[in-house]
Amino acid sequence: LLLNERGGILDDTILLRLAADEFLLVVNAGPRDSDFDWLAWHMPRSVTLEDRSQSWGKLDVQGPGSFVALRPLVDAHLETLGYFHAVRAKCCGRQAIVSRTGYTGELGYEIFLPLEDVPAVFDELVSCEPVRPAGLGARDSLRLEMCYPLYGQDIDEETTPLEADLGRFVNLGREFMGVSALRAVAAAGVRRRLVAFRAETRRRAESGMEIATPDGQAVGAVTSAAFAPSLGVSIAMGYVEAACAKSGAAMSIRHARGELPVVQADKPLYKQGTCRTADLGS
Repeated sequence: LLLNERGGILDDTILLRLAADEFLLVVNAGPRDSDFDWLAWHMPRSVTLEDRSQSWGKLDVQGPGSFVALRPLVDAHLETLGYFHAVRAKCCGRQAIVSRTGYTGELGYEIFLPLEDVPAVFDELVSCEPVRPAGLGARDSLRLEMCYPLYGQDIDEETTPLEADLGRFVNLGREFMGVSALRAVAAAGVRRRLVAFRAETRRRAESGMEIATPDGQAVGAVTSAAFAPSLGVSIAMGYVEAACAKSGAAMSIRHARGELPVVQADKPLYKQGTCRTADLGS
Protein backbone atom coordinates (compact mmCIF):
# COMPACT_ATOMS: atom_id res chain seq x y z
CA LEU A 1 0.00 0.00 0.00
CA LEU A 2 1.13 3.56 -0.77
CA LEU A 3 -0.11 5.80 2.06
CA ASN A 4 -0.26 9.55 2.65
CA GLU A 5 0.60 11.30 5.91
CA ARG A 6 -2.96 10.77 7.18
CA GLY A 7 -2.72 7.02 6.61
CA GLY A 8 -5.03 7.23 3.59
CA ILE A 9 -4.51 4.81 0.72
CA LEU A 10 -2.95 6.46 -2.34
CA ASP A 11 -2.89 3.13 -4.18
CA ASP A 12 -2.77 -0.62 -3.61
CA THR A 13 0.15 -2.04 -5.55
CA ILE A 14 2.23 -5.16 -6.10
CA LEU A 15 5.99 -4.93 -5.62
CA LEU A 16 7.98 -7.70 -7.31
CA ARG A 17 11.71 -8.16 -6.70
CA LEU A 18 13.39 -9.07 -9.99
CA ALA A 19 17.00 -8.88 -8.76
CA ALA A 20 18.94 -7.78 -5.72
CA ASP A 21 18.72 -4.17 -6.83
CA GLU A 22 15.77 -4.20 -9.25
CA PHE A 23 12.06 -4.06 -8.51
CA LEU A 24 8.85 -3.92 -10.53
CA LEU A 25 6.01 -1.92 -8.96
CA VAL A 26 2.60 -2.67 -10.48
CA VAL A 27 0.14 0.17 -9.88
CA ASN A 28 -3.44 0.91 -10.83
CA ALA A 29 -4.02 2.84 -14.04
CA GLY A 30 -5.99 5.72 -12.48
CA PRO A 31 -3.41 6.99 -9.97
CA ARG A 32 -0.39 6.04 -12.11
CA ASP A 33 0.88 9.59 -12.57
CA SER A 34 0.31 10.61 -8.95
CA ASP A 35 1.98 7.38 -7.77
CA PHE A 36 5.06 8.17 -9.84
CA ASP A 37 5.19 11.75 -8.54
CA TRP A 38 4.81 10.56 -4.94
CA LEU A 39 7.59 7.98 -5.35
CA ALA A 40 9.88 10.42 -7.14
CA TRP A 41 9.44 12.93 -4.32
CA HIS A 42 10.23 10.43 -1.56
CA MET A 43 12.88 8.21 -3.18
CA PRO A 44 16.55 8.87 -2.37
CA ARG A 45 18.70 10.13 -5.22
CA SER A 46 20.54 6.82 -5.39
CA VAL A 47 17.36 5.14 -6.70
CA THR A 48 16.53 5.24 -10.42
CA LEU A 49 12.78 5.37 -11.00
CA GLU A 50 11.33 4.71 -14.46
CA ASP A 51 7.70 4.74 -15.62
CA ARG A 52 7.35 2.07 -18.32
CA SER A 53 3.55 2.08 -18.40
CA GLN A 54 3.40 3.42 -21.95
CA SER A 55 5.79 0.82 -23.36
CA TRP A 56 4.71 -2.31 -21.47
CA GLY A 57 1.46 -4.25 -21.32
CA LYS A 58 0.04 -7.06 -19.22
CA LEU A 59 -1.97 -10.19 -19.96
CA ASP A 60 -3.55 -12.36 -17.26
CA VAL A 61 -4.12 -16.11 -17.44
CA GLN A 62 -6.39 -16.96 -14.51
CA GLY A 63 -8.25 -20.00 -13.27
CA PRO A 64 -7.62 -23.47 -11.84
CA GLY A 65 -6.38 -24.64 -15.25
CA SER A 66 -4.00 -21.73 -15.83
CA PHE A 67 -0.82 -23.64 -14.96
CA VAL A 68 -1.64 -26.46 -17.37
CA ALA A 69 -2.51 -23.97 -20.13
CA LEU A 70 0.53 -21.75 -19.66
CA ARG A 71 3.25 -24.27 -18.84
CA PRO A 72 4.06 -25.31 -22.47
CA LEU A 73 4.19 -21.65 -23.54
CA VAL A 74 6.73 -20.46 -20.96
CA ASP A 75 10.39 -21.50 -20.82
CA ALA A 76 10.56 -21.37 -17.02
CA HIS A 77 9.67 -23.87 -14.30
CA LEU A 78 6.24 -22.54 -13.34
CA GLU A 79 5.80 -25.47 -10.96
CA THR A 80 8.41 -23.91 -8.65
CA LEU A 81 7.08 -20.35 -8.93
CA GLY A 82 5.55 -19.46 -5.57
CA TYR A 83 2.51 -17.30 -4.89
CA PHE A 84 3.44 -13.62 -5.41
CA HIS A 85 6.78 -14.54 -6.98
CA ALA A 86 7.99 -13.59 -10.44
CA VAL A 87 10.51 -14.80 -13.00
CA ARG A 88 11.97 -13.49 -16.25
CA ALA A 89 11.09 -15.92 -19.01
CA LYS A 90 10.02 -16.22 -22.62
CA CYS A 91 6.28 -16.57 -23.14
CA CYS A 92 5.22 -17.63 -26.62
CA GLY A 93 8.78 -16.87 -27.69
CA ARG A 94 8.69 -13.27 -26.41
CA GLN A 95 10.73 -11.95 -23.51
CA ALA A 96 8.49 -11.31 -20.51
CA ILE A 97 8.14 -11.21 -16.75
CA VAL A 98 5.73 -13.84 -15.44
CA SER A 99 4.32 -13.61 -11.92
CA ARG A 100 2.01 -15.90 -10.01
CA THR A 101 -0.42 -13.13 -9.13
CA GLY A 102 -3.89 -11.93 -10.05
CA TYR A 103 -7.08 -10.41 -8.67
CA THR A 104 -9.53 -13.24 -9.16
CA GLY A 105 -8.87 -15.42 -6.12
CA GLU A 106 -7.93 -18.31 -8.40
CA LEU A 107 -4.63 -19.83 -9.43
CA GLY A 108 -3.28 -17.51 -12.07
CA TYR A 109 -0.40 -15.72 -13.72
CA GLU A 110 0.25 -12.20 -14.97
CA ILE A 111 2.48 -11.72 -18.00
CA PHE A 112 4.30 -8.38 -18.37
CA LEU A 113 5.90 -7.71 -21.75
CA PRO A 114 6.72 -4.97 -24.24
CA LEU A 115 3.59 -3.44 -25.69
CA GLU A 116 4.42 -4.40 -29.27
CA ASP A 117 4.49 -8.09 -28.27
CA VAL A 118 1.09 -8.12 -26.54
CA PRO A 119 -1.11 -8.81 -29.63
CA ALA A 120 0.96 -11.80 -30.77
CA VAL A 121 1.11 -13.35 -27.31
CA PHE A 122 -2.62 -12.75 -26.80
CA ASP A 123 -3.45 -14.48 -30.08
CA GLU A 124 -1.32 -17.48 -29.20
CA LEU A 125 -2.80 -17.72 -25.71
CA VAL A 126 -6.42 -17.69 -26.88
CA SER A 127 -5.62 -20.26 -29.57
CA CYS A 128 -5.03 -22.77 -26.76
CA GLU A 129 -8.14 -24.88 -26.25
CA PRO A 130 -8.75 -24.20 -22.52
CA VAL A 131 -8.17 -20.43 -22.78
CA ARG A 132 -11.01 -17.98 -23.36
CA PRO A 133 -10.86 -14.16 -23.35
CA ALA A 134 -12.60 -12.37 -20.49
CA GLY A 135 -13.00 -8.71 -19.64
CA LEU A 136 -12.99 -6.57 -16.52
CA GLY A 137 -16.62 -7.42 -15.79
CA ALA A 138 -15.65 -11.05 -15.19
CA ARG A 139 -12.65 -9.97 -13.11
CA ASP A 140 -14.85 -7.64 -11.07
CA SER A 141 -17.36 -10.32 -10.10
CA LEU A 142 -14.56 -12.71 -9.15
CA ARG A 143 -12.63 -10.20 -7.04
CA LEU A 144 -15.86 -9.24 -5.27
CA GLU A 145 -16.62 -12.88 -4.47
CA MET A 146 -13.20 -12.90 -2.79
CA CYS A 147 -13.86 -9.48 -1.16
CA TYR A 148 -10.81 -7.89 -2.77
CA PRO A 149 -11.26 -4.09 -2.62
CA LEU A 150 -11.08 -2.06 -5.83
CA TYR A 151 -9.10 1.17 -5.74
CA GLY A 152 -11.22 4.22 -6.41
CA GLN A 153 -14.35 2.32 -5.43
CA ASP A 154 -13.82 0.54 -2.11
CA ILE A 155 -10.63 2.33 -1.08
CA ASP A 156 -9.12 5.74 -1.75
CA GLU A 157 -6.89 8.36 -0.15
CA GLU A 158 -9.58 9.16 2.43
CA THR A 159 -9.70 5.51 3.54
CA THR A 160 -7.26 3.93 5.96
CA PRO A 161 -6.17 0.27 5.82
CA LEU A 162 -7.70 -0.26 9.27
CA GLU A 163 -11.16 0.73 8.02
CA ALA A 164 -10.80 -1.28 4.83
CA ASP A 165 -9.91 -4.56 6.57
CA LEU A 166 -6.35 -4.30 5.23
CA GLY A 167 -4.63 -4.00 8.58
CA ARG A 168 -2.60 -7.15 7.85
CA PHE A 169 -0.64 -5.14 5.27
CA VAL A 170 0.61 -2.51 7.74
CA ASN A 171 2.90 -3.20 10.69
CA LEU A 172 2.27 -0.46 13.23
CA GLY A 173 5.45 -1.47 15.03
CA ARG A 174 7.55 -0.13 12.16
CA GLU A 175 8.10 3.37 10.79
CA PHE A 176 6.54 4.34 7.47
CA MET A 177 4.55 7.15 5.90
CA GLY A 178 1.25 7.55 7.74
CA VAL A 179 2.07 5.26 10.67
CA SER A 180 1.51 7.97 13.31
CA ALA A 181 -1.99 8.60 12.00
CA LEU A 182 -2.75 4.88 11.89
CA ARG A 183 -1.52 4.38 15.46
CA ALA A 184 -3.91 7.11 16.57
CA VAL A 185 -6.77 5.46 14.67
CA ALA A 186 -5.95 2.08 16.18
CA ALA A 187 -5.88 3.56 19.68
CA ALA A 188 -9.19 5.38 19.28
CA GLY A 189 -10.90 2.68 17.23
CA VAL A 190 -12.15 2.98 13.67
CA ARG A 191 -15.49 4.68 13.05
CA ARG A 192 -16.48 2.50 10.10
CA ARG A 193 -15.57 -0.85 8.58
CA LEU A 194 -15.68 -2.37 5.11
CA VAL A 195 -17.95 -5.42 5.35
CA ALA A 196 -19.40 -7.97 2.95
CA PHE A 197 -23.04 -8.81 2.29
CA ARG A 198 -25.01 -11.46 0.49
CA ALA A 199 -28.66 -11.46 -0.52
CA GLU A 200 -30.53 -14.64 -1.32
CA THR A 201 -31.70 -13.21 -4.62
CA ARG A 202 -30.32 -12.32 -8.03
CA ARG A 203 -31.41 -8.69 -7.62
CA ARG A 204 -28.22 -6.69 -7.19
CA ALA A 205 -27.46 -3.50 -5.33
CA GLU A 206 -25.51 -0.59 -6.77
CA SER A 207 -22.62 1.51 -5.55
CA GLY A 208 -23.77 4.42 -3.40
CA MET A 209 -26.99 2.81 -2.16
CA GLU A 210 -27.74 3.32 1.51
CA ILE A 211 -27.28 0.51 4.04
CA ALA A 212 -29.75 0.42 6.92
CA THR A 213 -30.42 -1.57 10.09
CA PRO A 214 -33.70 -3.50 10.47
CA ASP A 215 -35.20 -0.53 12.33
CA GLY A 216 -34.48 1.76 9.37
CA GLN A 217 -31.41 3.60 10.66
CA ALA A 218 -28.95 4.50 7.89
CA VAL A 219 -25.50 3.26 8.90
CA GLY A 220 -23.46 3.17 5.69
CA ALA A 221 -23.29 2.88 1.93
CA VAL A 222 -22.52 0.27 -0.71
CA THR A 223 -19.18 0.59 -2.50
CA SER A 224 -19.24 -2.51 -4.76
CA ALA A 225 -22.01 -4.86 -5.83
CA ALA A 226 -22.55 -7.61 -8.38
CA PHE A 227 -24.33 -10.85 -9.10
CA ALA A 228 -21.97 -13.63 -8.06
CA PRO A 229 -21.97 -16.41 -10.70
CA SER A 230 -20.05 -18.79 -8.43
CA LEU A 231 -22.58 -18.37 -5.61
CA GLY A 232 -25.80 -17.78 -7.54
CA VAL A 233 -26.78 -14.77 -5.39
CA SER A 234 -26.28 -11.02 -5.25
CA ILE A 235 -23.30 -9.82 -3.19
CA ALA A 236 -21.89 -6.48 -2.12
CA MET A 237 -19.34 -4.67 0.01
CA GLY A 238 -19.79 -1.39 1.79
CA TYR A 239 -18.80 0.68 4.80
CA VAL A 240 -20.96 0.61 7.91
CA GLU A 241 -20.55 2.16 11.33
CA ALA A 242 -18.07 0.08 13.32
CA ALA A 243 -20.66 -0.85 15.96
CA CYS A 244 -22.83 -2.39 13.22
CA ALA A 245 -20.07 -4.49 11.67
CA LYS A 246 -21.14 -7.94 12.85
CA SER A 247 -21.07 -11.12 10.79
CA GLY A 248 -24.56 -12.58 10.48
CA ALA A 249 -26.31 -9.28 11.14
CA ALA A 250 -29.45 -8.72 9.06
CA MET A 251 -29.54 -5.39 7.26
CA SER A 252 -31.16 -3.88 4.20
CA ILE A 253 -29.96 -1.95 1.18
CA ARG A 254 -32.30 0.80 0.03
CA HIS A 255 -32.86 -0.16 -3.58
CA ALA A 256 -34.71 1.81 -6.25
CA ARG A 257 -37.21 -1.06 -6.36
CA GLY A 258 -37.61 -1.29 -2.61
CA GLU A 259 -35.61 -2.67 0.29
CA LEU A 260 -33.10 -5.42 -0.54
CA PRO A 261 -32.66 -7.69 2.52
CA VAL A 262 -29.01 -8.67 3.05
CA VAL A 263 -26.92 -10.41 5.69
CA GLN A 264 -23.38 -9.50 6.67
CA ALA A 265 -21.10 -12.42 5.86
CA ASP A 266 -17.55 -13.50 6.64
CA LYS A 267 -14.89 -12.80 4.03
CA PRO A 268 -14.23 -14.17 1.53
CA LEU A 269 -17.74 -14.84 0.30
CA TYR A 270 -16.41 -17.54 -2.05
CA LYS A 271 -14.44 -20.07 -0.02
CA GLN A 272 -13.01 -22.32 -2.75
CA GLY A 273 -10.48 -19.94 -4.31
CA THR A 274 -7.35 -21.69 -5.62
CA CYS A 275 -4.87 -18.77 -5.64
CA ARG A 276 -2.63 -20.35 -2.99
CA THR A 277 -3.06 -23.97 -4.07
CA ALA A 278 -0.13 -26.36 -4.28
CA ASP A 279 -2.14 -28.58 -6.62
CA LEU A 280 -1.33 -27.04 -9.99
CA GLY A 281 -2.92 -29.80 -12.09
CA SER A 282 -1.19 -31.99 -14.62
